[in-house]
Amino acid sequence: MSSIRIVADQTERAFQRRVEQYLNETNMAYRVANEGLEKASSYLKMEVEKHEFTRSQLSQAEALLLAEKNDHELLQQELTQTTDLLNEEEQDHEATQKSLTRTGALLEMEKEHHESTQLQVTQVNKRVQAIRNTMTEMTRQLQDARSQVAEKTKLLDDAALELDAAEQELDRRDIERAECDENHREMMKCRESMKEALENPVVHSDEAAVAAALERERESARKATAQLAQVLEEKEELVHEIKSLEDEGTEMYDSVSADLALAESELERVKRQRDDFMTIGKSMKEKITFRSRQAVLDEFGPGPHYVRLIFAFPTSPENESILLELAPLDIMPHTIHTFLRMVKERMYAEGTFILSRDHIIVGGPVDLHNNENNRMLEQRMIHEGYFPDGALLFIEYTPDYPHVQHSVGFNQAGGPIFYFNMRDNTELHGPHNGDGGGNKEGDPCFAKIVEGFDVVQRIAQLREGEGEFDSLGTSVYIKDTQVVNIAA
Repeated sequence: MSSIRIVADQTERAFQRRVEQYLNETNMAYRVANEGLEKASSYLKMEVEKHEFTRSQLSQAEALLLAEKNDHELLQQELTQTTDLLNEEEQDHEATQKSLTRTGALLEMEKEHHESTQLQVTQVNKRVQAIRNTMTEMTRQLQDARSQVAEKTKLLDDAALELDAAEQELDRRDIERAECDENHREMMKCRESMKEALENPVVHSDEAAVAAALERERESARKATAQLAQVLEEKEELVHEIKSLEDEGTEMYDSVSADLALAESELERVKRQRDDFMTIGKSMKEKITFRSRQAVLDEFGPGPHYVRLIFAFPTSPENESILLELAPLDIMPHTIHTFLRMVKERMYAEGTFILSRDHIIVGGPVDLHNNENNRMLEQRMIHEGYFPDGALLFIEYTPDYPHVQHSVGFNQAGGPIFYFNMRDNTELHGPHNGDGGGNKEGDPCFAKIVEGFDVVQRIAQLREGEGEFDSLGTSVYIKDTQVVNIAA
């Protein structure tokens, strides 16, 4: 029994040890499980947080995706619109290309027409000049004819005076002839008395006295007869001379009248021809003015138009420039169009300023210091039709844009030479009587300097001489010309 109890105790102790070990293991397992659970819980919590964060990001991503989708749809719509616009632009580009092609052809035609018009205007100007010369000559001939008429009228008046004097002389001779006739009648009476005395002799107391008286009567009769014959002869000569003078005066008057009528008829014909040419010239000027205005509007806009001239001074490493504001297009469209074309085509490039005076500075496509460059500039001007007959087809001048200080004008030939007015030259360069007594048209004034006055003064200070030899001592070259767009 005791052994059983011992065994039982041993067994119980062993069981208790196993229970304790189991409990320890269990507690250890619980602790490990708890730690695992805590870790799992923490991990799960983290995963939940990550899930929530991921879900939040997913929501944001969904929102962004929706926004992207909306943006994509908008971009798709914009792309569609852009494609349509590109198609329209392409069509417009093709239309513009066609328009440019047509415009190029029109410009070429316009250039040919411009050259033809310039040639026609030159020919018309030459014909008008010839007509003016003819009119001047006809006027001179008419004045000569009128002078001849005046001289011949004076001759006729002198002949009339001579005729009056001859008629007075004839009247005097008629009186003398009447006296001679009276003397002749007395003589005939004497003869009858003598004949009667001879037929019926009478004794006289003094025969010598009777004979002497008879002889005196005979001598008086002979003188009267001779005087009568002379008077008749002189009368015939005077009548013949008067008739000759009358015929000569009539012939002279008819000749002068015919010459005068012919001269007046020729003058009227020349005047009609001049009026016809003036009408043609006026029509051509109107067409050129209209086309010039349209060309400026199409190529450069309505204005105001600005041009920049860039200069190179020999003593300065940097270029200088001035800015010109052109005159309003409506008051001189042909001049504005011509200058803008020359500027755009750089026709003044490599030109120089050639002289400086107190009232003007002159420049253009010319180089007095370099013969080769000067020939090149001249050939270019000739090729484009700007020289030697001038760049303008006709002179445009308006008193609404006078030659005040710092304005810019073309020379009397109508360019391409231009000048800066250093003072008010309105009377000098405007319309006035020329040296020959005729009326001189005003020079075209087409721009004003609005920037670079110091540059202009710098050019003026390079003058080398005085009077007619006031050229520039050094060359100031025009390096470039630009049409600039200045926003209002």
